[in-house]
Amino acid sequence: MQVPINPYGKAKKMAEDIILDFSKKSDMAVMILRYFNVIGSDPEGRLGEAPRPELREHGRISGRSVKEFVKACKKATGVEVKVEYLSRRPGDYAEVYSDPSKINEELNWTAQYINLQESLSIAWRWQKAHPNGYGS
Repeated sequence: MQVPINPYGKAKKMAEDIILDFSKKSDMAVMILRYFNVIGSDPEGRLGEAPRPELREHGRISGRSVKEFVKACKKATGVEVKVEYLSRRPGDYAEVYSDPSKINEELNWTAQYINLQESLSIAWRWQKAHPNGYGS
């Protein structure tokens, strides 16, 4: 049983519970994805279809610190971002990561880009080329 440790986590858990309750009382299949720091876009803008009604968490096994992420963003964009580092707040996670092995086993899928720096650089180039999203 999952026990959220902060209001954000509680709100996410509540939304997931509502979705699962709805699925049980209707004919609609649902899938809840907890994706981790998604970077990039699907070139065709595709959406997944025929979900299985279960919760999935897919990501990398090793985590990244906020400092590592900020440094990678600065390098990828060439933009110097002013950052103010504050103390961790009550309820903030020390680290968050997930295990992508299940999605690889079930769907034979592996992320195309797993290097943080490369992923951010590709996402930044795409965003600059498409400032209004897929419609541009």
